[in-house]
Amino acid sequence: MKVIFGTPTATPPAWLTEKYPEVLNARQDGVLYRHGGRRHYNYNSPKY
Repeated sequence: MKVIFGTPTATPPAWLTEKYPEVLNARQDGVLYRHGGRRHYNYNSPKY
């Protein structure tokens, strides 16, 4: 049996941003972006 959990996209899955909000990118004032946009992940997050 083969399973594909998801394809690589510019948007991380909702379960990831809900469980680990620190994977979201932030504005300069520190406010985290919300899930739903594209490329809203934080490359510097150890969880991501």
